[in-house]
Amino acid sequence: MKYRPITLADKSLFDQFLDAGNHSLITYNFANLYLWRHWDRFTWQIQNDALCIKSEYNGRSMTLPPICQDRENLLATTEDLIRQYRENSLPFIMTEVSQDMWEFFEQAWPGRFRAEEHRSGANYIYRREDLANLKGKHYDSKRNHIHRFEKEYPDYQFVPLCRDLVDPCKQRQKAWRYSHNPDNEQLILEEQGIMDALDHYQELGLSGACLLVNGQLEGFTLGNRLDGQTWAVHIEKGNMQIHGSYQIINRLYARDYCQDAVFINRAEDMGDPGLRKSKLSYHPCRLENKYLLTLK
Repeated sequence: MKYRPITLADKSLFDQFLDAGNHSLITYNFANLYLWRHWDRFTWQIQNDALCIKSEYNGRSMTLPPICQDRENLLATTEDLIRQYRENSLPFIMTEVSQDMWEFFEQAWPGRFRAEEHRSGANYIYRREDLANLKGKHYDSKRNHIHRFEKEYPDYQFVPLCRDLVDPCKQRQKAWRYSHNPDNEQLILEEQGIMDALDHYQELGLSGACLLVNGQLEGFTLGNRLDGQTWAVHIEKGNMQIHGSYQIINRLYARDYCQDAVFINRAEDMGDPGLRKSKLSYHPCRLENKYLLTLK
């Protein structure tokens, strides 16, 4: 299996395949694949006119479902991948499988796969207007955090990311990691992806925004379009010492930068209890489930 690393030069080719489909999971976005290529060790090849992406995570070789328009080709390419894994004495594991894709495989090949729901990888989907307006009693605490922030920092600014703000964003990210766990391997890999996003946000088609408080950069976020209705938020970092910084970044980005979207995909919680609590507190309209498929 002749797979190659993902590079910036691959964006136009990936976009041809990704834009042709309607993908609900944030994984199926070139920026996401590029930024987390070190985390999941993504590599790729073209086989049977399908984009095949492999992940090496936690010592396991896994494949994503082949990406192509033709469903018969998807099945044929999956069959080829199963054979290749068998020839290399590797167990066949398919990762990043959406609910719709799992149902498609089950209908095409009843009982062939065993599906394991990957709850920590489920994507949180919100209505944009909910995050932008925070209406209703269940958003009282979010509005209270924002009101306190606005009272304490009346001269704050929320401005588009530009080249002059890249280095301050990098310093804010480093400060965030050192305030949490500077030696944590996952946080180091995350930081590598964030630095790539800041260095290449224009090439990746990312729209960024920065929170300035008293003239200092205290938070930033980056995202881009996932499909015709959905915006994907890839990165969001703030200063935990500034009360309400995360809440106002979340709201203003949804309000001012995602105006033509119906939904916002804020990715997964990775099984982190604090992150799960935070994401649920914004009341997603649904969780986009994710599955691991293995052969029975």
